[in-house]
Amino acid sequence: MKNRNKNKNYSGQIGLLLLVILGLLITLVMSVASRSLSDVTLARQEKEQSATFTVAESGVEEALRSIRIGNIPTGVSSIADSLSSITGQYTVLPLQSIQIYMREGEVVHANLVGYTGTISVSWTKRAALGENVSCQSEGSGMAPAALEVALVSSVGVVQRQYYNASNCPLSGNGFATASAGGVDYLSTVNVAVPAGTSYMRLRAVYNGATINVSGISLPSQLYLIQSRAEGGDSKKEIEVKRTIDYPAGVFDFAVFSGTTIVK
Repeated sequence: MKNRNKNKNYSGQIGLLLLVILGLLITLVMSVASRSLSDVTLARQEKEQSATFTVAESGVEEALRSIRIGNIPTGVSSIADSLSSITGQYTVLPLQSIQIYMREGEVVHANLVGYTGTISVSWTKRAALGENVSCQSEGSGMAPAALEVALVSSVGVVQRQYYNASNCPLSGNGFATASAGGVDYLSTVNVAVPAGTSYMRLRAVYNGATINVSGISLPSQLYLIQSRAEGGDSKKEIEVKRTIDYPAGVFDFAVFSGTTIVK
């Protein structure tokens, strides 16, 4: 009788052990399956994100190519090489104002063909510590940016104006002093544009500066490209600003002639 009870106990323990082992195996299998499913989902998402970004990027390239050949797109354009599972579109918006950072010595170009009136030029962001530095003396990095303004007529006549920062009247350089620029900018000047002016060149002196150029009914100054693509769970948007074509600043110091130049 005792042996029979002992055998029953052993049988119960073995059954319980088998159930525990079976439970562990099921848990292990479920864990592996879950991890495999997560890996597949992650791989799919990464593939979608990469493909979506590629389509959005191709929209930017298509827009830049159209601008380069002078065929400015209007409205919403579909991206030509969109994939079957990914849709994309882009827009090109001409902007009449300029807001851009220029390093010391760099040039910003403003198209003024057919424009007469006054242009507001503000520069040096008050909140930018690298721009709004203390006024010490003339020299690179020793003062907030001063500004060279060059108005170039259709026959090549150049009128130049020079302005120190509003809080930095360096008397030794002979520059005029700009007005205070308000809440966002340190300095501002209003530039009267004579009839027949083709373009304006702005150059930062002593320091780099964020510059803002605006006026009423200015010609297009740059293009804002916004490209979007969507597929599956992925959405991508790329925004690019493209200026109009203009010569590099080094050509401001070049001499051009149709014949031999005699020194």
